Amino acid sequence: MSFCCNALSMKVSLTIPIYLRGNPNNRAVGLAIKHYSTLGFPLHVCGSEGDISRDYCKPYLSDTVKYFEVPQASFTKSSGGDDVLRKKFNDSIATHGPGYDWYCLMGADDLVSLSFFAGLTDTPEPTMAGIGMDQKLIICDLATGPSNAYTVQLRYRMPLRLLPGVNAFNAAAMELCNWQPYQRNGCETGAELYFREFGDVVALPGWVLMVKEGPVLNSTQHVKKRHPTQRINGAELALIKGFVK
Repeated sequence: MSFCCNALSMKVSLTIPIYLRGNPNNRAVGLAIKHYSTLGFPLHVCGSEGDISRDYCKPYLSDTVKYFEVPQASFTKSSGGDDVLRKKFNDSIATHGPGYDWYCLMGADDLVSLSFFAGLTDTPEPTMAGIGMDQKLIICDLATGPSNAYTVQLRYRMPLRLLPGVNAFNAAAMELCNWQPYQRNGCETGAELYFREFGDVVALPGWVLMVKEGPVLNSTQHVKKRHPTQRINGAELALIKGFVK
């Protein structure tokens, strides 16, 4: 399937599930909300900590950016996710309801390029889209700063087509899975495997910038232990500094 850059004519919704772990000063999540709020698409930020997450999001709210309280029974500690996290993902993306061409779910501290959204197009078959595994994945830990960021070449036990950071499902895909794209172990991985079996998986060009801060599921140490990394170049440093001041 070929995709053309006409997503600006598509009805696209964005969702960011967040869990601050009680920290109202989380900087990474704020960078993500700020980035996606500039794209002009309806954005739902879905927190689970009552006033902590609601107050955190207030400075970012607008006509297109809304906050939703979505229960999460507990903080997920497994790097591959669990039933609690999958339910949070499904319940969050469902806050948009029917009427969109694409439903995009982003990581709470992941930034992806506008070119990804521009690559979404109208297709009638159930389709999941993401940024291709061969595209650029950059990790910046706020504790060490942009100059110590690095790129990652992900190596999983099973062959995957999509990088983490953003999962997009078209309307037909949401109907096929009964509005529960996250059903299988691995969360994002499980969604990709599901639609590889029952629909289509499309890899689009773009980049993913993961901003790490404090305790997270896949920490800098965890990533470096499991996947090959290398220092960023000048162009990549400039890209990061455009988001991380």
